Amino acid sequence: MEQIVCEYCGTSYDSSLDQCPLCGRQNEPQEESKPTRGRKAGGARLAQPEDKIPKWLQILICIILGLVVLIGAVFAFSQLEVFSQEETLQDDPNLTLPIEDQDNREDSEENNPSRNPDENDNTLDNSVQTSEDVTPDDQLQNPDEETEPVIACTRLALDRTDVSFFEAGESFQLNADVSPSDCTEPVTYESKNDSLCTVDETGLVTAVNGGGSTEIVVTCGEKSQTCTIRCQFAYDASLGGQNDANGPSGSDVTYSLSSTDITLFKGGETATLRVTNAPAGAAISWATSDASIVTVDGNGTVTAVSAGTANVTATIEGQTLTCIVRCRITGTAIATENNAESTGNASLSQTDVTLFSVGESFTLSAEGGTVQSWSVADSSVCTVDSNGTVTATGAGTTTVSAMVGGQTLNCIVRVNLS
Repeated sequence: MEQIVCEYCGTSYDSSLDQCPLCGRQNEPQEESKPTRGRKAGGARLAQPEDKIPKWLQILICIILGLVVLIGAVFAFSQLEVFSQEETLQDDPNLTLPIEDQDNREDSEENNPSRNPDENDNTLDNSVQTSEDVTPDDQLQNPDEETEPVIACTRLALDRTDVSFFEAGESFQLNADVSPSDCTEPVTYESKNDSLCTVDETGLVTAVNGGGSTEIVVTCGEKSQTCTIRCQFAYDASLGGQNDANGPSGSDVTYSLSSTDITLFKGGETATLRVTNAPAGAAISWATSDASIVTVDGNGTVTAVSAGTANVTATIEGQTLTCIVRCRITGTAIATENNAESTGNASLSQTDVTLFSVGESFTLSAEGGTVQSWSVADSSVCTVDSNGTVTATGAGTTTVSAMVGGQTLNCIVRVNLS
């Protein structure tokens, strides 16, 4: 049912009535117009009807607004990051200037001839540097490449410490044993005198010339060992070298006597001394400290005269070598074989001998009895034949024994190759 509003009192009533039921005012026909705000009964104004927005439209508007805000925030953050990178590029002197900036700089330098070219170069060097120029050495290394650790040598040993050669061109393989087995430090070989012998990088030693001795120095890291090389053959001037016809000079050669302590047991007994490493024809002076006890000739032959002890010396190229000679002569009577065996007075001509090279030899003899057999405790040091000739075979100390009439007579033999 349609309602109308009284224009006088504002009362709303049915449009079928001719007058307002409250004030009695006649109802006048109203032109159609937009709804106006009326009043409720009692004079209260009626609320003007509001246009409603559909709910789906409200949701769509909210979604659109949210997307706009999100896009704006992302754009703002991206702009801030770009600005930050530009500031970093400007503040970092280690980065290369852009090509356009370099071109502008070159144009500026060309248009400003008053500047010193050196200053321009220095300025350019100081301000325009690549990352390569300022990168530390440790940064230039590839971090993916690991440096192999160095395993140091803790022990170095040689299979031989003394080698004798008897002719030029003779060779010997010197081997080095290092610990630990996975040691990464290299083993090096060096000859102290290439005119006597040479050595290659594998340790192969080769004799060059005779008449002297030298050393091979073997090194691995901080460890070092030496091997003595004795070239026991005559010096040959045709083989070359820096020495004269007498062989290597005295400063390069170590000389020694074949024996340094011998014992003689009767008057007239002899023993021969020899100078090792002496070249052929070398001048050797022999002398005795007491000719009443022992004499020596120009060939090194020592002869017992009477009981006592004396020194026999050999002088060669400024070096003096000494041998102690002990004469144990107990009387003028010479014991026969029979009474020596029965009384147990048999003895050897020498009881303690030192040899200095492989192959060096001397002869033992028994006094006061007949030798039934000869023997040696360690044949790796020396050997002895049926005639009592003792020959050095390697470094060490052993005992040579002679069986005489039930007695065992001993002689200490020392082979010193160092």
